[in-house]
Amino acid sequence: MNPEVEVRWVELGRAIERDLDDADAVARVPTWPPTTIEVALEWARTSIYEGWYVAHLVDRSEEPTTLWMKVWEFGDDEPTWDDVKATPVAPSNPASDVW
Repeated sequence: MNPEVEVRWVELGRAIERDLDDADAVARVPTWPPTTIEVALEWARTSIYEGWYVAHLVDRSEEPTTLWMKVWEFGDDEPTWDDVKATPVAPSNPASDVW
């Protein structure tokens, strides 16, 4: 495992934990229906290990508090939070859902 990648993951995980501050929250991963914080953290870890850039936003104005996640590739423009929030949820296919 690349040590730089491990540092990126650890820093993101700590930042999310700090920003949530034990809030009862739901997570929103791009194109996914609302999910748990644990699933979002696993998604973020996997995305970082695959080489993607990942960022988060904790929105306390929503009920429950929402952890928004976004992802983009090197060379692409970082998506805005408005674009992320407007991304439609893909239809679920229970036969291929792994979470």
